[in-house]
Amino acid sequence: MSSIEKIKKYPEEIALVIIILIGAVLRFHHLGITSLSNDELSALIRTRFSSFSELIDKGVAVDGHPAFVQVLLFYWIKIFGDGIFSIRFPFAIAGIISILYVYLLGKKWVGKATGLFAAAALSTLQFPLLYSQTARPYVFGMLFTLIAAYYWSVLLFEKDDKTENKKRKLTIAAYILSMSACMYTHYFSFLEAGIMGITGLFFLRKNTWKEYLFSGVLIILLFIPHLSIFIRQLNIGGIGFWLPKPDHTFLRTFLSYCFNNSDWLFILCLVIFVLTAITFTNKIKLNRYHWISLAWFLLPFFIGYYYSVYKNPVLQYSTLIFGFPFLLLFVFSFIPSEAVSKKTIILSSLIFLLISGYSTVIEKQFYQKNHFGVFKELAEDAVKWSDQYGDKNMLKVISVLNPEYIHYYFDRMGRNVHVDQYKADEEQDVARLMAMVDTSQATYLLYGWTNIAHPLEAEKIITDKFPVIAERDSFFNSEITLYKRDSTFIPQNMISFSTDFEENHFGEEVNRRTDELAYSGKFSQKMDEQTEYSVGLKKKTGDFSSVKNPFVTATVWVNSKDTTNDAVLVLCFEENGNNIEWYGANLQSFNLKPGAWQKLIISKPVPEGLGDKAMLNVYVWNKNKKTFFVDDFEVRVEGR
Repeated sequence: MSSIEKIKKYPEEIALVIIILIGAVLRFHHLGITSLSNDELSALIRTRFSSFSELIDKGVAVDGHPAFVQVLLFYWIKIFGDGIFSIRFPFAIAGIISILYVYLLGKKWVGKATGLFAAAALSTLQFPLLYSQTARPYVFGMLFTLIAAYYWSVLLFEKDDKTENKKRKLTIAAYILSMSACMYTHYFSFLEAGIMGITGLFFLRKNTWKEYLFSGVLIILLFIPHLSIFIRQLNIGGIGFWLPKPDHTFLRTFLSYCFNNSDWLFILCLVIFVLTAITFTNKIKLNRYHWISLAWFLLPFFIGYYYSVYKNPVLQYSTLIFGFPFLLLFVFSFIPSEAVSKKTIILSSLIFLLISGYSTVIEKQFYQKNHFGVFKELAEDAVKWSDQYGDKNMLKVISVLNPEYIHYYFDRMGRNVHVDQYKADEEQDVARLMAMVDTSQATYLLYGWTNIAHPLEAEKIITDKFPVIAERDSFFNSEITLYKRDSTFIPQNMISFSTDFEENHFGEEVNRRTDELAYSGKFSQKMDEQTEYSVGLKKKTGDFSSVKNPFVTATVWVNSKDTTNDAVLVLCFEENGNNIEWYGANLQSFNLKPGAWQKLIISKPVPEGLGDKAMLNVYVWNKNKKTFFVDDFEVRVEGR
């Protein structure tokens, strides 16, 4: 048979091959180039154990995901190494196979047209593409969900007396294994599998109910070995400390994200949906699969939304990827394969493939963007600047959740890079940074952060001693800057207020000062059980209205022998007697040398919309009535 004859005989299959090949090219392009994300590096580091039991105890149970992907990486890395391309390779393959299964499912449920369009979308949209290039559970969970849905359909709706017994057993086995794989991959794919299993109860027949219920029991039994891990993970708690609760716009913004945040691509898909639904109203027979596909997309969203709002935030775009293929199947389910010519179906699906691919690659510049905070680029800059400006004359602060994440890239570059501090996101880290900067004689300070909070206090501490920016690179949710010391630097766009308790700045309250102990000069204020609030500084915000994009930095020197003292340096904004914003820096975090004078610092932006008569108030709150001393308040208002 000639090539032309094959094309004529198998046009849909050839179109599918083209769609899969395009999807494969997109998934392998740049696969080993882009920086591993924080979560990928976390998974990688949690494979560095000598035994399977240690992996489960220290690599899986401490995480918030089931075991499959972590176990897969554990053995995969042992065989193929921990290179970036190698780590991501199986996930790209899973993404490619998902394209095939969404076609098979669409063809089985509705027809070849639905399958081709859904496959074209899954092949080229940036949402599934991104997670096919990310070594995390999402793409495998999507693949297992599609496989489970396919065999769920065969198990429930394709049994007759002519069905071969061996083929039937293979179908049951495939259904059981794919459903179990969903449960072992991600708890939202677990949820999707549970919804699928419950849905099947409404379609039981005389010749299927025993097999279906038997399969369900086996699926539950297969999860029992993981139950103890699940309970441990549940006791750890959720991720609500950093993940915000979804608001009423979440579904709308997610739908836009699904279609590349591209208005015209979203409208194109909407037009396809509406026009085909209207045009072929008389030729379309709504079947169970139209409603099932819609339900399997919406139910996980509503369950996740309810749980996130009323219990603990867990809902993210990534957690909805398991139901995303069913959204595509629903959108394209109104294209009847029988009412449209094969040529029209194939041509239109390939045109859609090109349009969607253009949107991802050209319009959205998928490969030119960082989709997560980077580590590779920070490591490269750190090495380059160390060589260029002198490693021995440079402090290095790289704020990351785990030092091993950045050292993964240092090791790959063959460099043993010394980093002076790895975290600067919490108060005690800021205190350590301040102590290090105050005593350093280095000419340069390198400060990088990625996928972690980067407080204004850290930046202010650095720029007070290293005010000149020699180099800077900014990326998505990450940045690295090389600061230079310069004693001649004069800050611009800044207003400062201060007091050292030496002069009568406080009117009648001057009697609250003491000469018992002082940081500078003769006087300070003694805080004790009779003194809950220190003398502080109050200024109208109108006094610094000339500063553009202002932020306030307040500092005070404190001497406390009591390590349990949790007094607070307060910076607050008030207007018309109402507290607009209130911030605090805890003494306990900064008290690195009890009994010595130490500086507290807090930096915050001025809230927008304040009137000129609003007040800035800075003071120390001795909330537990401890005994200690405060001296030398200073407040600076600077523009950014």
